Amino acid sequence: MSLQPTTPRGCSSTTSTRCPGGTGIWPAGPFLNPRAKTVYPDWKTIAPQVAAALRHLTVGRAADPLLEQLVGEIAVASAEFTRYWSEYRLFEHSYGAKQFFNETVGAMTLRYETLAPPGDDGQSVVIYTADRGSPSEEKLQLLASWNSPTVEPAAQRHDHHRPS
Repeated sequence: MSLQPTTPRGCSSTTSTRCPGGTGIWPAGPFLNPRAKTVYPDWKTIAPQVAAALRHLTVGRAADPLLEQLVGEIAVASAEFTRYWSEYRLFEHSYGAKQFFNETVGAMTLRYETLAPPGDDGQSVVIYTADRGSPSEEKLQLLASWNSPTVEPAAQRHDHHRPS
């Protein structure tokens, strides 16, 4: 089971604070990232949902050592997670909208949808998008552009290869 999200153009949210969220592995980030309450302006709503979504993942996976390890690590490091986990709520992270804050571009509202590939046991992909034409889309495009490879204009490429 892999819980490593990526954002536009492969921007890993564990390695780049320029990415929306920038909080690490999805269920751990809201509890272990010291910036989480800044990144998620509605953290008080998201945190219990994340704990409940993680608990939902454990249904039917009683003997998953990686999942048990992840839950244990978050529980040891976060009393807030432990409190939400002990409530035994279940939440399916299927679709919705989340507020994110990025120090560079500011607040963004991104919609998400969780897709489960057919025949894949327990794997899912969460896709975040911004509404077309929205300020959030502009901000997301700016963040994505930072990870784009630099392309040299054709005229300059040819100039470098001309014999002297």
